Amino acid sequence: MKIGTQFRARVVALTCAATMAISAGVIGAGSAQAATDVVVGVNAVGTNAQVQYAIDQGIFAKNGLNVTLMVSPAPPDLVRMLQAGQIQYMYIPFANALTARTNGNLDIKVVAPANGISANDARRMKTDKAFAKVTDPSIFCIKKGSGITRGRDLQGKTIAIGSRGGLSELAFSEYIRKDGGDPKTVKWTIAGMRLGMDLVNQGTADAAYGTTPFNAYCESLGLEILTQADFQIDTDGGPIAAWIATSNYINSNPAAVQAFQRSMAQTAIELRLRQNHEKFYQSAAKMTRQPVEAFKVSKMPVYFTSVTRADVLATATALQRNGLVNKPVDVSGILLKQYR
Repeated sequence: MKIGTQFRARVVALTCAATMAISAGVIGAGSAQAATDVVVGVNAVGTNAQVQYAIDQGIFAKNGLNVTLMVSPAPPDLVRMLQAGQIQYMYIPFANALTARTNGNLDIKVVAPANGISANDARRMKTDKAFAKVTDPSIFCIKKGSGITRGRDLQGKTIAIGSRGGLSELAFSEYIRKDGGDPKTVKWTIAGMRLGMDLVNQGTADAAYGTTPFNAYCESLGLEILTQADFQIDTDGGPIAAWIATSNYINSNPAAVQAFQRSMAQTAIELRLRQNHEKFYQSAAKMTRQPVEAFKVSKMPVYFTSVTRADVLATATALQRNGLVNKPVDVSGILLKQYR
């Protein structure tokens, strides 16, 4: 593959230039330099396990990084830790990153893409509901017999989401809006995925957002999945989440950032190979402390090697359309030069 070929050429170039002084963090495999310590913030959901896989398979170590994880159930908590310098990178959906930068004036940049839906899968999902269910792990969880069968039925309802202005609110808003409903009539309540489903089960919420491994929890409560969630935002496919860092950290640690970018690109390429999927499921189970079987019921996530302005624009447009940002979104400004 192109990126893998470029990486191998780069390793050869570095080996030939071994007599040169190269800063720690840029040096890849075989370096005598001390590894750079970094902390990466994640949520305990399957799509975040890309970074656990990179740890388990020694990809970060080969690129001069010593990575530890900070696991939190709520993206806003990780954003605060990122801003405070307690973590250096974090997984975040585009929607949450754009609202944090636009509404909260947080100077963050997309360092590398994470997961999403391929263009081919997106085309099939439009006509194959069974395929859509295993391809997009995100869901709207509702009570059986609730009378909610489509987007407009959620008008005026109470919906549990992880945070305001983020991916979960945007997904619900787009689903309601596209069906002719008004998302501004919704009563939003903030809750983690498991708690949100408990609220639906108790009758204090009408719907909740979730993803693996919580999809199984939704159905274990006797609730049901209304439809896939994240796909509502961009039905043409592409990355929907990323790994971010603050501009201050990026400017102060360019070598470490390049090493992180390289590691994520290598990981994305490895995870395209079926022979590595079982290792990924094991990493996902390890990171989330959930049974490995909870991740095998969904199609292997697609991880991207680069992200463009066009990839982020669909989310930015949807945020603006639903009034979830207080000013125009600077899409180009959030993108760091990608690893090649």
